[in-house]
Amino acid sequence: MVGKIVVLDGYTDEPAGFGVPPYIDVYPRYIAGAIWSYDPSITIHYLTVDWAREHFEKFLKLANSSDIVIVIAGAVVPGKYLGGTPINAEELKAWFKLVNRPLKLLVGPAALYGFGNEGGGYVKALPKDVKENFDVIVTGDPDLFVYTLLKEGLEKAEPWRRWDNLEMLDQFAIKGAKIVEQHPNYGYNLIAELETYRGCTRFICGGCSFCVTKNYSRVLVRKPESIVKEVEALYRMGVRHFRLGRQSDILVYGSKELGIEEWPRPNPSILERLFHGIRVVAP
Repeated sequence: MVGKIVVLDGYTDEPAGFGVPPYIDVYPRYIAGAIWSYDPSITIHYLTVDWAREHFEKFLKLANSSDIVIVIAGAVVPGKYLGGTPINAEELKAWFKLVNRPLKLLVGPAALYGFGNEGGGYVKALPKDVKENFDVIVTGDPDLFVYTLLKEGLEKAEPWRRWDNLEMLDQFAIKGAKIVEQHPNYGYNLIAELETYRGCTRFICGGCSFCVTKNYSRVLVRKPESIVKEVEALYRMGVRHFRLGRQSDILVYGSKELGIEEWPRPNPSILERLFHGIRVVAP
């Protein structure tokens, strides 16, 4: 019986997605939505890595008293940040030797790729001594894995699996909106990252050699109405700032040629539906 889960946000920085404060990326929101979709009574403690550094003993006590610890990590294209410092491989190595009781999951770009160097250029694979500190390295979609883990058990949860469509993810996005209340920037300057589609628009021709976005699979597109409902849920929770940043090219969102042509032509009517819908629910 799972009663308490700690979600440690080590921050993410990808070519199509940003999660360093004041931004909150989709990972913690989708994961929270997956947990609460299974059982809304489960207590989630959402913590940032900066809070954990400052209150390390409290973090260890909280982590070791939980049933599951989920660590989100992965600055694939790291830079210099004003709002926080992403977790690094040394911290993953040292900290989670001290967390022994719960099931420990590593998710996000670090699990899939490792860590990038500042300014991009190369990505260093996740060190073996970091992997050894976790029970599962989730290289697929974290929310899908967590939901399957809770519903069917660890033996049936496949860490490499990805969504075939995004209908259930749309539900997670709404149910997980409440987690923003636990973010340190909540009520001040918190910015919610929004995902319109995933994958590379040039996936069919192999994508760009320097970018990891092409590795996320074929393009999967969310409906405008689903994104608008997510924004509405976040707005009701008090979020006032949004960034449509989690896609490789916002201008081709909704294009009928997306995933078919290398250079899809924009679809102005879909873009208008999306932006108008967002403005209506988040004035």
